[in-house]
Amino acid sequence: MDNFIKPYLISRQGAGIPTILIFIGVLGGLIAWGFLGIFLGATLLAIGYTVLHSWLSQPASVAAD
Repeated sequence: MDNFIKPYLISRQGAGIPTILIFIGVLGGLIAWGFLGIFLGATLLAIGYTVLHSWLSQPASVAAD
């Protein structure tokens, strides 16, 4: 039950991260690291998603030669 409730609650906190991504992080973390992975998987995936999304949303800068 925790694998379904936790992703739903995490995604509703306004982080802007898709629910399915959090769910995949919880399941992947559980498979990789066991009980501790429930927390680590979702957290690491959310951080990675946020950093990647922020990086891709920045305008491209032109290097001056």
